[in-house]
Amino acid sequence: SQSYRVERELGAGGMATVYLAHDLKHERDVAIKVLHPDLGAALGAERFLAEIKTTAKLQHPHILPLLDSGEADGLLYYVMPYVRGETLRTWLERERPLSVGDVVRTIREIADALAFAHESGVVHRDIKPENVLLSSGHALVADFGIAKAARSSGALTGTGTSIGTPAYMAPEQAAGDPSTDARADVYAWAIVAYELLTGFTPFSGSPQQVMAAHFSTPAPDVRRARPDVPAPLAELMAQCLAKEPGQRPANARAVVAGLDAVPVSASNAAHPARSPHRKQTSTLLAAIGLAAAVGTAAIFTLRTTATAERTVSAGAEHIAVLPLTAISDTALSRLGQDLVVTLSATLDGVGDVRTIDAGTVLSRTRDLPTPLPLNRAREFAGELGAASVLTGALTHEGALIRATMTLARVTGDSTLASISATAPLADVAALSDSLTWQLLRQVWQRGQAPSPVLSGLTTKSFSALRDFLNGEQAFREMDFANAMKAYRRAFEQDSMFAQPYLRYHLALYWSLEPRDEGIWRRLVALASRLPAREREWLDVEQAPLTVPDKIARWRALAARYPDYAPVQMAAGDLILHNGGWYGLSLADALPYFERLVALNPAHRDARSHLQMIEWFSDDPRLRRRAAGRVAELASDSSSSVWANFFAITSQSIDAASRRVPMPVNANLRAVGRAVAMGGSGAGGAYYAGVLFGRIAPQHYLREALAALRAAHIYEGSIKEAVLFGDASSRAAAGAWREAVTLAAPLAGSTTIAPSMRLHAARLALFGAFLGTVTLPDAAVPIGKATDITGLDDISRIERTWLQGALGALRTDRASVSTSLAQLGAFSNPVAVHARRSLQAFWLSRTSPDAGADSLQRLSDEVMRGMPFIESAEAIGRFVVTRRLRSSGRAADVAKYLRWTETFPLEARPMASVHPLYPVVEYEWALALEAAGEGSKAVRHYESAVDNIDRPDAALLPLVQDAKRRLTALTGDRRTNQQQ
Repeated sequence: SQSYRVERELGAGGMATVYLAHDLKHERDVAIKVLHPDLGAALGAERFLAEIKTTAKLQHPHILPLLDSGEADGLLYYVMPYVRGETLRTWLERERPLSVGDVVRTIREIADALAFAHESGVVHRDIKPENVLLSSGHALVADFGIAKAARSSGALTGTGTSIGTPAYMAPEQAAGDPSTDARADVYAWAIVAYELLTGFTPFSGSPQQVMAAHFSTPAPDVRRARPDVPAPLAELMAQCLAKEPGQRPANARAVVAGLDAVPVSASNAAHPARSPHRKQTSTLLAAIGLAAAVGTAAIFTLRTTATAERTVSAGAEHIAVLPLTAISDTALSRLGQDLVVTLSATLDGVGDVRTIDAGTVLSRTRDLPTPLPLNRAREFAGELGAASVLTGALTHEGALIRATMTLARVTGDSTLASISATAPLADVAALSDSLTWQLLRQVWQRGQAPSPVLSGLTTKSFSALRDFLNGEQAFREMDFANAMKAYRRAFEQDSMFAQPYLRYHLALYWSLEPRDEGIWRRLVALASRLPAREREWLDVEQAPLTVPDKIARWRALAARYPDYAPVQMAAGDLILHNGGWYGLSLADALPYFERLVALNPAHRDARSHLQMIEWFSDDPRLRRRAAGRVAELASDSSSSVWANFFAITSQSIDAASRRVPMPVNANLRAVGRAVAMGGSGAGGAYYAGVLFGRIAPQHYLREALAALRAAHIYEGSIKEAVLFGDASSRAAAGAWREAVTLAAPLAGSTTIAPSMRLHAARLALFGAFLGTVTLPDAAVPIGKATDITGLDDISRIERTWLQGALGALRTDRASVSTSLAQLGAFSNPVAVHARRSLQAFWLSRTSPDAGADSLQRLSDEVMRGMPFIESAEAIGRFVVTRRLRSSGRAADVAKYLRWTETFPLEARPMASVHPLYPVVEYEWALALEAAGEGSKAVRHYESAVDNIDRPDAALLPLVQDAKRRLTALTGDRRTNQQQ
C-alpha cells in the first residue's frame, strides 16, 4: 500500500506475518499483519474485509484497535498501532515467578476486554500470552480480526490451518464444533491465568496429547503448584476450565464479576519492582510486597533444591536411540530410522535426559548388522558415550504399526524400561510421542513424569516433518543439494518449524556456499524453538567474537557435546582455515576431525580434511597415515563435485608422497567443469588457488590448469578467478615477474571480488620485498591500482598499505607519510592494523631490530584477535621470523609462520598464503634446523625445493641452499625434478 512504508519483519505465525511500518499520512509507526497467501486466497478479499469491519468497531481500553485493512498486490492485511511494550509471554519468561497481585490485575484487564468483545458479538478464539501486549503497564488484547474472518469464511478447511493454539483450546474448539462461542475464550483465559501464576500450562506434551487432555483430563488445582493463590480465584479458574461449556461462566463478563470477588489483600501481594504496572507507594503495599518477596525466595530455594536431585533413573540420563529393526518387512526400515530422529529430539532435555545426536547414530549404524545383538548395541552406545541404549523392533498389527522397545544400561544386564505403542504407518509423530511418554513414566524418579514435547521438531504438519526427515537422510549421505530441497519444502509448509532452517544453513556451510541471509534471519528469529545443543551452536555461530574467542567457544562446546558433529566440525574447520594466523597449528584441529571420522566413518569431507592435516604434519607416522588413506578417498561411485574433489586431493597426496607426477584424470576434469558450471568466482579461486597449490607441487597445478583450459570450459568470472590462482602459483614457483604480468588484467575486471583485482599490486609488493621484482617494475602495478574503482573499504585500506610499503622499500619518507595519513582517515578497524604495520615496517628499514620488535608486538595483538590485513601481516611476520632466527631464538619462530598452514576459503587470505608458502617453508626449515630439529626441517626443505621450480635469479641462492642443506641432513643429493 502507498500509505505505509514497511521497515522490517517483527515476527511470523501460522496464519500471518507481522511487519513494522510507518504510516506516511499520520507520521506514526504501525504494525501491519499480512495474511499468508494461501489463507488470503481461501478467504477472498471481499469476505475478509466485510468480516473484519465488525472487529474494527471494538473500541476498548484493553483491546488493541484496528486502524485499517485492505488488499495490496493480492495480499490481505490489517493495520494496528505499534506497541512499544512486550507480550505476556516475554514478561512471564523475564520475570518468573510473577506475583499474585500482578497476575490478578492483568487477567482482569484481559477478561474486561473479552467481556466487551463478547457483548459486541465477537469471539477471539486464540487467547494466549503471545496475543496479549503490555503497554504503559496495561494489558492490550490483540488479533480479534483474523480469527473471526477466517472462521466465518470457512477458509480453514481448505488450508489445513485451525484457529487456536492446542495448549489453550477448549475441548469443543479442538473438536471443530461450529457452535463454539464465548465460553471457549473463557476456557483459554483460565489457562493463561494458570500459566501466569505457575509458569506452565495445566496440560503439556505433543499437540495430540494436549488436545486429548483437554477432552478427558481434569485440570489440576492451581493451588497445588501455587499455594498462595486465593481460594476464590482458584475456584473461579476451575469453573472456567470445566470440560462442558455449559458448566463454565457464560461469558467473560461473568468472569470479571468473579474476579471482583477475589479479596483485595490477597490480590495486592505484588512484587513492585517486577510489576509491568505502575508502582504503588503506600506503606501498606510496600510491606505486602516485602512479604511476597520473602515468600518468593523460599519458593525459589525449594525449587533449586528439588532440581538438584536426579530426575531419572541412573543410566537414563544419557541415551543412544538406535534404529528399530523392521521384522519381516524391509519397507519399515525407513520408519525405524525416522524414529531415531524423533525420539532423540523428544527425549533430549526432559529433566536430566540427554540423547546422542541422531545424525551421529544413523551414520555410525549404517554398516552394522540388523538386528544388532543387544551386547553389541550396548558396546556401540558405550563407544558414543551413552549410559543406556534404546533398541526395538517394528511389526505390522493389522492396519497399524507396533513399535516395541527396551531401554538397557550400557554396563551390566539391567533393563530400565520396556515400552510398546501402535500408530498408523504415516504418523511417526504419534508413535514417537507415545513411546516417549511411556519411557519417561518408567524412568522418572520424582513425582509425575512431564509430558514430552518435540522440542526440536516443533511442527503440527506431518508432511513438513516427513520432508524434514527426507532432508536428514540426504544430509547423512552428503547429498546437500537434495537435502536443501527437502528442508525448504519443510519450512515452506510450516514457517515456524525451526530445525529445517538450521539444517539448511548447515548444508550451505558444508557445501562452501554463501549464507542465505533470509534463511539465516528466520533461523535466528526461531532460535528459542531449537533444542539446547542447536541453540548453543547458533549462539556461538552468530556471536560477534574475535576468531580466537570463537575458536575457544567452539572448543568448549565440542567438549560438552562430543557426539554432535556440527560443533566438532565448527571447531576443527575454523582452526584449519584460520587458526594459523592466530598461532594455532594444524595439530590443534586434528582431534576434532578424528572425532568426526569416529562419529561417521563414511563422511568423506571429514576424512579428506583429516588426510590433509596428517599430510602437513611433521610427524612421519601421520604422513604415512595420510598416504595410506588414498585408496579409501581416491575413488567414489558418486558423481558429486565433492566426491571428485576429495579424490583429487587424495591423488595429489599420493603423487607427492611417491614423488611422481599426478595424473590429469577424469576426477580433475569433473571438478573443473563443476566449478565452471557453478558460476562461482570464489569456487574457481578456491579450486585453482588452494587445492594443488598447497597439497602438491606447483608444476602439477600448471599441468592441471593447462588441461582444463584446453577443454574450453572457463569463461567470465571463473576464467578470471582461475587466472588469480594461476598467477599465485607462478609466484609460488618462484617466477614472480611472470606472476605479476599474468595478474595484471585482473585489475580491470568488474566481475570478480575486489581483493582479486588487487592481486598484481600485491604480488608486485611481495616480489619487491623478496628482491625478485625491481622497485621500478613493482611501482607500475601498484600505481595502476590507484585507478581501480568499486573497491570495498578493506581493499582500499590494503591498496593504501601497498603504496606505503612500496615507499618504505624505496626509502621514500614522503610516500610513507602520505599513506599513513590516508590510513588514519579510515574508520574501519583494520586500518589501525595497516597503519601500525606500515609504521613498524618503515622503522624496520631504518632501525631493523626496533622495527622487528614493533612488528612482533603487533603480531601478538593480532593473535589475540585484533582485525588485520593479511598481506601486511604476512610481510611483518617475515621480518619477525628473520629477526628471531638471527638473534638465536629460532625455537620461538613457529607460531609466526603457521599462517601458511591454513587452507583459506576467501580470496584475500588466499592471496597471501599461496604465493608465499614455499618461501616460508624455507624460512621454517632454517628455524627448525637452527633449533636442533633437523628431521622436521627435511620436510620443509623438500617442500620449498619441490615448489620453487621456476625461480627468478634472486631466488636461485635460496633453492641452492635448500638443496645443500637437504643433502647434509639426509645424505641424499636432492634435485628438483623439473630442472
